[in-house]
Amino acid sequence: MKKTTSFRIVAGVAPGYYHELAGVAEPELVAKVASLWQQLAAEEFKNSNIYITAVVSPAAVVYHQDWGCPVGGESVVKIEGSANPQFIENMDEYKNTVKRVALALKKELKQSTLSIEFWESEFVYLTD
Repeated sequence: MKKTTSFRIVAGVAPGYYHELAGVAEPELVAKVASLWQQLAAEEFKNSNIYITAVVSPAAVVYHQDWGCPVGGESVVKIEGSANPQFIENMDEYKNTVKRVALALKKELKQSTLSIEFWESEFVYLTD
């Protein structure tokens, strides 16, 4: 096991507050954001030579309805990943690269906010 850095991003998929996502299936939302992440990560890779691999999954954020949360929560995606220490040596640069891809995603999804969490974790890379 090696120490590494992991991240989690929570990103809304509809601009603004006070909205409903009726009729939009979660797999479509995940596919849209996953495709966009793949494109943005590839563009960033050209500059930093760090590719941010991620897992994209559906989720719901629940906050006060007075602040614009739809009943039952706002449909969002969770984007998670970890630096593979076999390929990433500089964890600070990895974090900065995650931030740049996340900022580009925020802009593309027309979001006013987006949160990123980083933490130290242990990484096991099983190979043949």
